[in-house]
Amino acid sequence: MKKLKQLHLRPQDTPFIWLSSFIFTAEKEKWTKAEIQEVVQAVKHLDRDSAFEKLTSLIEM
Repeated sequence: MKKLKQLHLRPQDTPFIWLSSFIFTAEKEKWTKAEIQEVVQAVKHLDRDSAFEKLTSLIEM
């Protein structure tokens, strides 16, 4: 899976904000719509902690 360089997530934000930030950053970093949709579909059914963990795993450290 690709990694994002510019994604910044705050634990106190809502999952909606996390997904919005992910989508904006992924588009900016030239991810395809299919790659973005794959992540969104995987994350949207997860609980809050799991969603945060999944999205932070996509951040390049």
